Amino acid sequence: MNYIGIDIGKTINVACRLGKPSALLKFNNDSKGINIFQKWLPKYGSTKILVEATGGYQNKLVWHLQKMKYDVLLINPILARRKKIVSLRKIKTDDHDAEVLAELARDGKGTKWIANPEQFRHRLLAKMYDKISHRLIQETIQQKRLRELWEETNYPFPEWLDENLLVPLQGLKKKLSLHLEKFEDPLIERLSTIPGISRRGASMIVAEVGSFDRFNRVSQFIAYIGLDPSIKQSGGQKQKYGHISKRGSTVLRTVFFHAGMTTWRKAFKELYDKQREKGRSYIETVLIIARKVARISYSLAKSNNAIFIDS
Repeated sequence: MNYIGIDIGKTINVACRLGKPSALLKFNNDSKGINIFQKWLPKYGSTKILVEATGGYQNKLVWHLQKMKYDVLLINPILARRKKIVSLRKIKTDDHDAEVLAELARDGKGTKWIANPEQFRHRLLAKMYDKISHRLIQETIQQKRLRELWEETNYPFPEWLDENLLVPLQGLKKKLSLHLEKFEDPLIERLSTIPGISRRGASMIVAEVGSFDRFNRVSQFIAYIGLDPSIKQSGGQKQKYGHISKRGSTVLRTVFFHAGMTTWRKAFKELYDKQREKGRSYIETVLIIARKVARISYSLAKSNNAIFIDS
């Protein structure tokens, strides 16, 4: 078995093939460079290739290798970084990173699920909608604060500053929302039956997750969202649970948090009241409901043709 790790760059990739000695190849991240890499690949024996997910720059290479029927896997940068920092020596070079990825391939790390071009476009729209939404909230708060400060000077607010500068962003957000709602997928229809999850929200969940087959347990899905509580335990002390980890997908975390905020008064009123009676804050309670909505989403996704029925 041949094990190859590829450190992806915007313009230059570095590949490492384990062996004695290890073989290295630097090639351009374009069609010509990919052809050079393919000729460099071993001609005999099975080959496992591990690529670090780097914001989409790996797509051109990964899709080509998949098309050529190579065994390609992706790994989360956080997991790859853990392997890099265990070395006593502080090394940060593309060559070393590629060698670490090859060792991870040998250790059986990585996932076989890779978003196809259509799924990737869907995901980009969801991320763009999330970014625009956050920016609108921040800009609205800042504009309000600036107006308040200006009025304290007892000087008339200029008409040219009174224009709504957020109109273009609001228009873009609306267009993105419509595009997300147009995606056709049976899972989108089923997820949108959950209280607090709109069709747009369901579309964003499907876009960001890609395939629920990536997760063997609901706890893995909760951790992917970043809604799992952080755990602290040291020196024989009792294990403590802290704030949510926030280490997963910000897009999914936003969708489920908003679901928790909008649905606690109806579908989850009993759960809300129970948690509040225990002394939990409003935010803590909303996060608990958000986690419950996420668990329901996972169950529906894993059960063919199931829909949510409020009891």
